[in-house]
Amino acid sequence: MHRIATCGLAAFLLTANTVCAQAFLQEEFTEDDFAQFFSLIVDGKISKEKMAERCADQQIGFTFAGQDVQHDGGMQRVFYNISREDTSVDGRTLRAKHFNASFGEWTGSVFKALCPGLYSIAVDFSTSELDGDDVADEVLLHVYLKQAEMDRPGRQIATAVKSGQGPRGSGHATLALPLRSGDEISTYSEAVGSDMTRNLSSVTLTAYKVVHLEDFVSEVDMDAWTKELRIIKQGNP
Repeated sequence: MHRIATCGLAAFLLTANTVCAQAFLQEEFTEDDFAQFFSLIVDGKISKEKMAERCADQQIGFTFAGQDVQHDGGMQRVFYNISREDTSVDGRTLRAKHFNASFGEWTGSVFKALCPGLYSIAVDFSTSELDGDDVADEVLLHVYLKQAEMDRPGRQIATAVKSGQGPRGSGHATLALPLRSGDEISTYSEAVGSDMTRNLSSVTLTAYKVVHLEDFVSEVDMDAWTKELRIIKQGNP
């Protein structure tokens, strides 16, 4: 969930201030917000110049959450089943302004950055036993970056490693990463040396834009963008 400067950086990184969170709970995109966004599109594209103007001062931050996520076999992509997706409009996701990603940037499993910038990214997870099933003791949560020239899921850029022995444990990883328009961030769970079940009792993906990077702005083809989102939602890979 998005904690902007109004709430303080500590509220973003740690537990949100209850009063601050409640102040934003009811705030959603308005008709004016939609009109402003869709007015940028000309002949199915948003020009580099309009992208730069829109993104320069836009505050972006979110935490997506999953609970009781169970994976078997080899490496699998995490679907954040608590956050999931909100109502969509023309293939682009509708989100509350101060909590989540903007139009068409989140599929439930992949963040596809519309606005470029230097992002701070963190993943956290905890594991627990599962009734009736053996679960992996050694669990990894990988962060992948896909850029335009790469096949999905791209390349592994960070890994959170579960601490402790036995089924219960936790892992954390954080990094600073420059993202271009259209770059994708996703996470995958893996059991070390086996295909045993991973039971992620909780898992979160948090990111916020630290600074705008104008050199990373590019034209956005919204038809191609929507097609890519459709492929991701279909589970490929």
